[in-house]
Amino acid sequence: MAVTEVTHNDCVAARALRDDVIAGLLEPMTDVVRTLQRLAIAQVSPESPQLDSELLVRARSLAHSLQQIIDELITSGTHRGVLDGREPQETITVRSAIETAAAAASHALCTRHVVVRGAHRVAITTSTPRFHALLVRLFEVSIGSGEYRIVLDRSRGELLMQFEKCDISPDDLDSVRGLARTIGGTADRANANGNPMVVVWLPQQRVSDPIEQ
Repeated sequence: MAVTEVTHNDCVAARALRDDVIAGLLEPMTDVVRTLQRLAIAQVSPESPQLDSELLVRARSLAHSLQQIIDELITSGTHRGVLDGREPQETITVRSAIETAAAAASHALCTRHVVVRGAHRVAITTSTPRFHALLVRLFEVSIGSGEYRIVLDRSRGELLMQFEKCDISPDDLDSVRGLARTIGGTADRANANGNPMVVVWLPQQRVSDPIEQ
């Protein structure tokens, strides 16, 4: 068994960075919550004559922007290993995880046969429940027929998964991308030789994750 060495200074620095992020968000978010608590939420809508509709639109836009910025902050931090997640992480074989997810999504796959290509022992250190949820969602929303082919590869320290000859709607892509972001990755549509596919990138491990071989 090989274990990634993490010094005490590394742990202290990670905690300090996390505390800085929390402190930076806590004050403005507390003010937002206090404001919402003072409102009669059921009466707040763009049609309310007492409210400025343009201000509501601005508030909605800023709220969406804040969510996107926090998502990007978390994605960047976990990808670089400087933010430490609070969920337990474990090393799992990607092929086994795909087999488990395919069984769970058999109702959506119907007669489609799943074929995995790539290194047999490709592994990832991640949150197992979230990785499972991501794979199941991909099986459930992928549009295509015939053989369901998944190609595994490593690229710049990331796990690259290509779901070939399958497409996905924009709304479903957003849901898949949201699940990928919860474990530091992302997803997008692509095209290879005229055939649509979905590509998912995930960090294979973070600095403080123990690796078993």
